Amino acid sequence: MVSNITLDGDLVVMADHGWGLTLNGAISGAGGLTATGNGLGGILVLGGVNTYTGPTVVSSDILELAAAGQISADSAITNNATFQINGGVHALGAIGGTGAMNVLSAADVAAQSVVQGTLTIEPGAKLALAAVSGGGAAPVPEPAGGWLLLAGLVGWAGWRRARAARRGDRIK
Repeated sequence: MVSNITLDGDLVVMADHGWGLTLNGAISGAGGLTATGNGLGGILVLGGVNTYTGPTVVSSDILELAAAGQISADSAITNNATFQINGGVHALGAIGGTGAMNVLSAADVAAQSVVQGTLTIEPGAKLALAAVSGGGAAPVPEPAGGWLLLAGLVGWAGWRRARAARRGDRIK
């Protein structure tokens, strides 16, 4: 779908039963976006430069930010399912929730903060954070060739593992 959308209120988009929906038009306005499904692997792909300022909520299935897609840094992201970033350069706001965040190959992402159940950074991907916190059951995985830049206060709850001792070090 290539049409532009203006949100006066919140928009709920359901991609279920393994189907996908791609929104390549720009989404703007004061409302928010909720991606939901029935837990059977549906995927909503955002491919446009979106400037909406309401919250972004991933309640089930997958929300993917395409290489050309953007979510405004003014939109707080709550991910309780799967949020993945597939290539491109992205500047995001706060990302919270209990879900899985996947920074896929060739993605270059800066976020204000990330609190997720799991975080995967694929080879060739980069994630720069102003703050990071973890409390999920599994530790942040070591990126196999990806980069993780931590700036500011870093707090870990429940588990600790780090091979890079200084800001800007490459995690191996």
